[in-house]
Parts: sequence; C-alpha cells; structure tokens
Amino acid sequence: CWSANEKSIFSGSYDKTVKMWDVSSGELVRSFEGHSGEVLSVCVTSDGKWMISGSVDTTIRKWNIETRECVNVLKGHPQRVYSVSSHNSIVCSGSSDNTVRIWDSNAKVSHESTEGHEGYVK
Repeated sequence: CWSANEKSIFSGSYDKTVKMWDVSSGELVRSFEGHSGEVLSVCVTSDGKWMISGSVDTTIRKWNIETRECVNVLKGHPQRVYSVSSHNSIVCSGSSDNTVRIWDSNAKVSHESTEGHEGYVK
C-alpha cells in the first residue's frame, strides 16, 4: 500500500514482516517485526502516522511508522486475516473465518462482526 505522502510503499511478506520501501530509490527503509505468520494485508492511516497489518497468525497489528513500535494487537478472528482497511482509529478486517470485523484500534475492541459470507473475505 502507499504511504499517505506517496513517498513510500509498504508490503506484507511471507517472512512475517512488513517492509517499507522508498518509491524513488527502491531501497528498503525499514522492517516491522512482530507477527508470527505471513503478513497478508497492509494499510496506512490517512494521517500517515500508523500502519495496520493483518496476518496468517490471526492478529491485526497497529504500528507507529516512525518508531516501528507495535502499539496494539487486535485479536478476535479465529483464522487468517486476509484484508485490513482503516479510517481514523476504526479498522475493518476480513478473514478466512468468513467474517468482516470492525474494530476500534485504540481500545482493542471489536465493535461488530458480520457473518453470512460463504467463503473467505479478502
């Protein structure tokens, strides 16, 4: 995904990290380590301060982009997290448990879970 200032891109990896790349040089800027499984989805908040990642390890992590610190771990999906999207402190996640969950990433709380999909939500 693109950074808010469009100078960097973020990629989820099978090595269990998220990598931040400089768009103009193509060089690795930094890595974010903490997931125990492959990272399948990444997004950046509109203010450019936070990055959200979803993983095979069933967690969603909120990262401070500047410090690389994982500030919150959201748990609730019993299976892989295939997609994440954010708006301010609200995070939406889709999983192979066939649900979409809506979270408050500051409070680590899942507000809603939608069921009814007959397959993975990506």
